[in-house]
This record gives sequence, structure tokens and C-alpha cells, in this order.
Amino acid sequence: MDIRNKNVMDSMYYSDLWIKLCRRSKGTLLTEEDIKKMNMENIKKGYLNNIFEEENELTRESIEESIKLVSRRPEADRYKNGAKLSKEYYDKLEDNMNLNELRDRKPEYGIVVKRGKLKSFPTSDRVFKEPKDYELDRFMESAVYVGEPCVIYSISRDGKWFFCKTFNCSGWINSEYIALGDKEEIEEFSKSKDFIVVTGRKIMLGYNPFSEALSEESLDMGVRLPIETDWERNDNIYDMYTEGNYIVKYPVRDRSGKLKLTHVLIPFNAEVKKGYLKCKRGNILKQAFKFQGERYGWGGEFEGRDCSSMIVDIFRTFGIYFPRNTSEQLKKSVGKSIYFDESTQKNDKLRVIEGVKPGALIYLSGHVVMVIGKYKEKTYVIHDVIGVHVEDEGELIYLPIRGVTISSLCDIYTSGEVNYVDAVIGIKDIFS
Repeated sequence: MDIRNKNVMDSMYYSDLWIKLCRRSKGTLLTEEDIKKMNMENIKKGYLNNIFEEENELTRESIEESIKLVSRRPEADRYKNGAKLSKEYYDKLEDNMNLNELRDRKPEYGIVVKRGKLKSFPTSDRVFKEPKDYELDRFMESAVYVGEPCVIYSISRDGKWFFCKTFNCSGWINSEYIALGDKEEIEEFSKSKDFIVVTGRKIMLGYNPFSEALSEESLDMGVRLPIETDWERNDNIYDMYTEGNYIVKYPVRDRSGKLKLTHVLIPFNAEVKKGYLKCKRGNILKQAFKFQGERYGWGGEFEGRDCSSMIVDIFRTFGIYFPRNTSEQLKKSVGKSIYFDESTQKNDKLRVIEGVKPGALIYLSGHVVMVIGKYKEKTYVIHDVIGVHVEDEGELIYLPIRGVTISSLCDIYTSGEVNYVDAVIGIKDIFS
């Protein structure tokens, strides 16, 4: 049976079509100053974390509260390698959290040196709702990227895990992915005025025969690295000539776990930008379509993204910082928000949806899609999704997409076989 994504043509998988359709919207949506104010307002309202403004002394109670917000023993059954998790399994995890030994302490600061995973508990175990599931690790909180600063709240009993907070998420991370350093040095690295941002889905550092940690390391969209402004062009980097490259500062972890800044070369023609991208609809669409076809990765699994982290990464290339999860993005971020309840009729939702412009975000419970435009009176979206139902000869057929795709909003149905328009709970437009 040849079932296709309904009303989606091959040409729709390219950004060119949608950019052409919104050609009248070429102006800048948000200036650098607008974006700076937006980020500050999100921090002021508690929607994002300014980790550099932590209290100089963290109380035992505040540390424990932060950990328990993330590390909650699930009420439903969970499975590892097909076997149901026991009470003893959770007891061991909680013992390793070392809550009984918590004390008032000063916050430590760190920086991510390799793409890593924030977990609900201090374990690399992958845990699922169903015995045969392999995709949705329920202990996964989020991926974190090279160069992200974090504040360390606590260390596991075995010393192998840090409980840390980033700008939009908290969780346990393997300590080998974090280099500890001075707050001032990490803040300077993170806020450098001269920097590049990765605009491609991923770029890769070149092979480095002198450093395994740097060799062919991948950097995700939104990674920001400071440009070295004090460098003699005739001085080589790891025995390579520097001309035609950005010389950027790069964090590595020494044998004691401390931060060491080295330098790497990023070619001028790599998918990077000096400074942030201009916030225009065409650029937003270009960035979104770079993920088209990427495999779905719950919480950042499989070196990918889920629906909400795709949005976070797109916005980061413009300097816009956004909450991590869908419910927070809709309800706990600045910008124009429209909410629907169960009494809202489908036609009323459609009238509102038809008026939104490319770049606006439409939310279902636990899912987000980005509007890319209208074609023949239908609203189209790009989203990172496990699967959708489509109608074929009066029957709903499931498409196991497991990746980033294009959809006609009114022609797809949720896993529960509810039309997407009926399932919409709200719209967020930060550009209005």
C-alpha cells in the first residue's frame, strides 16, 4: 500500500517554495535590541535561567528541592532491557543521588565539552514505558551542546554525575562531559562580543592527529564559540595554517576535570555565521528546513532532536533563548499567545490559524509545529514527529515518520486519531 503524507508534494520539502510564498515579508522581525529585551524579560519572569546570577550560597533545602523536581520516581511501571524496574533499582538510584549528605554550598560552574545528555537520575540506563520500546527513554531530560555553561548544584555519591542547571533545563550529566572552571572565565566565554554561531544542522571539526577530544567532533545548530581576536595569523593551530578560517576558543577538560581553553579552526565557508543571523522570516524558514529528514530523537536521543528542542535550536541561531518543553514554550515565554479550550469550535480555530504567519508556533498537548505558510488555502507546518495518521479511502492509516517532515495541518491526525486542528491548544507568535 503506497500511502503518502496527504497533500504534500516533493517540492514542499524545500524551503525555496515557502520563502517565495512569503516574499512580501522581507523585513527584520526583531532587532538585536528587541531580542536582548525578550531574553531579559524571559529571565526576569523566571521562564529562563540566568545561571550567572545564582546565589553565592546554595542552601541544602534549595538544592534538594531542585533535584526532586527532576528526579521523581514514576508511579507507572518502567522497563529496562524488557524487564520491569524494581523498587530496589530505584532505591539504588536515589542512594546515588546522595541527598542525605547535601550541605549548604557555593555553586560551582562548568561548561559542556562534548554533546551530552541531561538525565532524570544519575544513570546512563535507558528506561521505557513499554518492554519493547527503544525510542523514548523516560529518563532523558535534554541534550546539551558544546560550549553551554551550567551551574553545578550537587555531585552523586559515586562522583560520576553532576546535577546541573543550564539556561532552560536541569538534570544529571556524566561528569566527563563537563569541565569545571571559574565563573568569570566561563561567563566571559559565554558572553563574548565576537563569536560565531553554528547555522547548519551540524558541522564537524576536522581530523586532529594531536587531540582525540577535538578530532571530528560534531557541533549542533546554535552552538556559539568565541572568536580569538588576539592571534598572529602566521602562528599555526595544531600545525595547520590559519588563513581562511575563524580561530575560535574551544573548551576541553584536563585530566583533573578542570576547564582548559584551546583553539580550533572553523573554515569561513562552513555553515557558521559571525554573529547571529538576521531575524527575518526567510532565514527562519531556511533554518527550520535544515532539519528536514532528521531522525526524531526524544530529549535529544540518537544525536537528534525532539519537536520542542528543534524549535530551541532554530531560535538560538538568532540569539533567541527559549524554554525547553512544549508546555513551557506556550505558557512560560514572552510573545503573543492565543489559547483554546475544549469549547472552541474547529472552524473558530481554523480562522485564527489561517491568520498566523510563517515562524509562528502551534501547540498540541505535548507537541509543537512551526507554520511555514499557506498553499491553496491550506496551512502547512514543519515538525519533528514520531508519526501521524492520514485518511485514505475513509480509513485512518498510521505513518511512522520518526523524523522532521512537512504536513498540511488539517490533513493529519494524532496518535489518538484526533485531527490536528481539533487537538490544537494554543499558538505562540514571538514575532508579533
